[in-house]
Amino acid sequence: MEMNLPSTVATEEDFPRRIARLRKEHGLTIKQVAEYIHVPTTTYRDWEYGRAKLDATYIKLAELFGVSVYELLGGKESGFAEIQDEVLGLEKHLFSLKKKLQSLF
Repeated sequence: MEMNLPSTVATEEDFPRRIARLRKEHGLTIKQVAEYIHVPTTTYRDWEYGRAKLDATYIKLAELFGVSVYELLGGKESGFAEIQDEVLGLEKHLFSLKKKLQSLF
């Protein structure tokens, strides 16, 4: 099954650079990140240097279903459902107002 993913989906090639940048922005060492995510330091270093690929199964599933990896693994997207409900309510209200306006003409 061929899928056309949005152009905003990151490519595998830029993943090493991105995690290195994020780690540095957060002032963390490779060892600290590796310990936090419970992988050997060499494994994380290989991901960051692009010598090994992180298993992309979760990422691919998340892309397929249109959710974040966090949500896929059971986390709740903070406020997303509430925002969707609010938008739906506003759409219904606007539709109702549109019908009322059309009935006036």
